[in-house]
Amino acid sequence: MNKFYSLPLNIGNLLDETEESNYCTELESIDAHLATLITTSPGEHKFDKNWGCGIWETDFERITSSINWETRCTSLIHEMIQKYEHRIKDVSVETKIANTKD
Repeated sequence: MNKFYSLPLNIGNLLDETEESNYCTELESIDAHLATLITTSPGEHKFDKNWGCGIWETDFERITSSINWETRCTSLIHEMIQKYEHRIKDVSVETKIANTKD
């Protein structure tokens, strides 16, 4: 059985293999990895300048077409998952702009 480390790492307990708080399920590991990827802009990490998600390029972009914006963000997230999260197969991504006027 594979062991997946939970985040944030507890350095004090890291060497204690019996400490259950060090570990998480594979699903929790994937979730944490995706959350980190999505909230990281490419270029932030020295080990791989492309690591992260290009949605930050759209952060302050003027949206003239919600369909075009959603399509672009969907594509950026899909590409990021295919490139950096190999534990997920047959990826399907959908983005929607929320109506915040309500």
